[in-house]
Amino acid sequence: MLYELAGDSQVLKEFFISERVGKYHRLSTDHSDKEAKLAALISASSMFGGDAVLLEGFSSWKKDEKKATVELLSNLPASVDVFVDGELGSKHSGERVVFSLPKPWEEEKWIDHGLKIAGAMKLKASRGSLRTLLHRIGQNEFRLLRELEKLCNLTDSVTEDLVKKYVSQDLEVEVEALAFEFLENGRSFLQGLDSSRMAFPFFSTVLARISIEIGVVKEHRKSPLPLNWKEIKELSELTGISSSRVSRIVGFTFSGSKEKRSDLSELLSFERLFVLLSKLQKLDEDIKGGKIDQSIAFFLLNDPSYK
Repeated sequence: MLYELAGDSQVLKEFFISERVGKYHRLSTDHSDKEAKLAALISASSMFGGDAVLLEGFSSWKKDEKKATVELLSNLPASVDVFVDGELGSKHSGERVVFSLPKPWEEEKWIDHGLKIAGAMKLKASRGSLRTLLHRIGQNEFRLLRELEKLCNLTDSVTEDLVKKYVSQDLEVEVEALAFEFLENGRSFLQGLDSSRMAFPFFSTVLARISIEIGVVKEHRKSPLPLNWKEIKELSELTGISSSRVSRIVGFTFSGSKEKRSDLSELLSFERLFVLLSKLQKLDEDIKGGKIDQSIAFFLLNDPSYK
């Protein structure tokens, strides 16, 4: 049986495969002679009842490799299972299944996604527990899977209280939120800051990275008008910055969302970004040179007289 696994949720694809077959061989982008290896695996599986085959990252294969593979799969014996991670095109007789990640602003759909993963693990979980978990670790399905696997060792029914007790707040998720708060609101970001817990060099590194990404988006953005999701995806592909980060930078929100975001690519000029990056570099040098304490650096970041 041929399966075309479309979409970008790798975790759900893996569960889909494991529910249907035991062991399986992987052929990925970095393998050489893919056509010959696939032909050999199909032949062995057909004759001796061997393992299934997964064509990993098929969309990234070379054009000639994909063409040869599609031709080979057109004569796939019914007894052999081949799973294609990517788009095969219209000329195939297999079953097409789509596993898509929710968009960054679709919080409820991310909770649904987490419930699907928990269900595939035979694990019960409440919506509240998944909401809290996602707030602590961010929208990362592999991290979500790992945390659920840890909780699975404790219980077969995950609650919000268990998540709060055993899952720590991801520091990078917290720091990124604080960095965006600083870029949008300036001095008020200090209200949510625990400088004793957060090292300034780490915060500075994250803030600098986001500031550089804002500059890259400004450089490649063609229009100051609000962007739709298609344009955000195109800008992501053009810049190499994730679509979720681009959407955050340009202030994109779903039409039904109550959250208000600033368009940082319009709010911050290239000059302001340059001044900020220069100040971060000076603060880093002064901390290393023992001139200032890390906790003071957060306040100096908002001090216009510090240069």
